[in-house]
Amino acid sequence: MRRMLILSLFVLACGLALAAPFSLATFTPTVARFDNILYIPARSLAEMIGAAIAEDPNTGVTSLKLGEKSVTFTPGKAGEKAKPFTLFHGGLAVPLQSCADALGIEVADARNTVTLKLPGDRPPISLTVEENQGNNARDCYDDSHMLFMMKPDGSGLRRLSYRNADGIGIGMVSFAPDGSFLLTYDNYCQVLMRPTASREERVVGGIDGADFGTTLPVSADGKSYFVHWKNLVSRVLLAGGLKQPICIANEYALSPIGKYLAAVQRKPGGVGQVILITLEDYSQQELGVGSTPLFTPDGNKLVFHLAGQDKEGKPVDALMLYTIQPANDKKIYPLSGMRNIPMAFSTDGKELLFNTDAKHGLCVLDLVTGKARALAPWQDDMTYLAALFTADNKAVIALQAYGDLFRVNADGTGLTRLTKGFSIDAFTLTPGGEYVVFLGVPKDKQ
Repeated sequence: MRRMLILSLFVLACGLALAAPFSLATFTPTVARFDNILYIPARSLAEMIGAAIAEDPNTGVTSLKLGEKSVTFTPGKAGEKAKPFTLFHGGLAVPLQSCADALGIEVADARNTVTLKLPGDRPPISLTVEENQGNNARDCYDDSHMLFMMKPDGSGLRRLSYRNADGIGIGMVSFAPDGSFLLTYDNYCQVLMRPTASREERVVGGIDGADFGTTLPVSADGKSYFVHWKNLVSRVLLAGGLKQPICIANEYALSPIGKYLAAVQRKPGGVGQVILITLEDYSQQELGVGSTPLFTPDGNKLVFHLAGQDKEGKPVDALMLYTIQPANDKKIYPLSGMRNIPMAFSTDGKELLFNTDAKHGLCVLDLVTGKARALAPWQDDMTYLAALFTADNKAVIALQAYGDLFRVNADGTGLTRLTKGFSIDAFTLTPGGEYVVFLGVPKDKQ
């Protein structure tokens, strides 16, 4: 159920193309306390305070310079009580007080928070402190689900999140359609909002609960977000947090233009009825029996997997494309392979990625010709959990179930692995497609 939820929701975080270059600042790191010593990731500290940082990739030796002052750290240096340690895809974590003393920064420790007072008239920086629950300081940073970002070709991998409470970490992100802010949530089910171009972060509400990979899709006007929990879809206003229940749904999809919501409501026997809801007046219409609804980028069409049986009693093997505007038109695409799950449309809405149980797990359906072509076969007997076209439609990025991200050209050539050593729960593209953002946990930390 959790995997199906991720499959139905991960595409909702993809927004519209941006007119301006996209910027995504790193998350403000938490500070880990272990044996009454505070630790902080050196890279993130350098970014926050404006220090120059030099890292030796072979030895891990890291130096920070702020003005005329500098400090150098060596991983696990013998004889030091506060030993710097290497983070998973995150450089070096260093003792905060030692770093601050060397660079002329004042540290005010209030147990749950730490305030850094920088030289000159620069405003202070407030950071959250998390007490370590494990056997070493590293547990506060690496024993959790983490957010990462990279370019669509797999280059520039960097860590985005340093938040870990009780081994939980942070949730998947959802972007505003214009890319101006993102939403995520912590293990206390607090909804966190932050501009993508800065480190400001504030709590804007709470949710009843969430699985890893769950997103909180933002409305087209950027004024509200949607929550799906215990088969109930609700809209929550960002200003004031007013929660408005919309419908019962086992699965749902939000149209990119924010006008419609498609819900799948299970009937006795497990069959689901696809309902189209107009969000302006909450009027509803039944579209047919099926599952996994997905809107085209312009929001005028909806595709879903048909359910039921044919005249011979065999499971129906087809996708239905329902045109909302200008007329209620239905077109059925018979396919082979069973369980043809719609995943994502190309940016022009002319092609559809779908997953099948047949020999080739990932396929593309040309909605004009009705012909399908195979893209990528199953890997190690595992299917693909999710897939997205790149912004130029020249390639597809796919998530292998319980594994890593892969990239394949749109013509089916050049299948390559983008990540290694992760168990990834969900991924998305930034609204303009400049970056891939994914949520995962290192396999050696599970």
